[in-house]
Amino acid sequence: MWIILIPGGSFTVIFTYFFAAKNLKVQLLMTTMVALTPALNVLLVFLYGSPFSGALAVKPDAFKLNMQMFQIYKHGKVPLQQVPLHDVLE
Repeated sequence: MWIILIPGGSFTVIFTYFFAAKNLKVQLLMTTMVALTPALNVLLVFLYGSPFSGALAVKPDAFKLNMQMFQIYKHGKVPLQQVPLHDVLE
């Protein structure tokens, strides 16, 4: 994946030089904005590359809650009696 992301970002930034602006400040602004896009994407891939570990880890709590809710609402039917929310969250 990194083998594709790094050259792809580089080619995107190099591509901006084919649209040469007469004003250097405009060219630098355009190149900076285009360079930020793949850089931020690479950062996101790095941060979310391991979703089950680190500070941004996905915890099993949401999955457990979903499993309990699926058990309550089996076969797409709403149960006749209302189940208290605190029973579902335990």
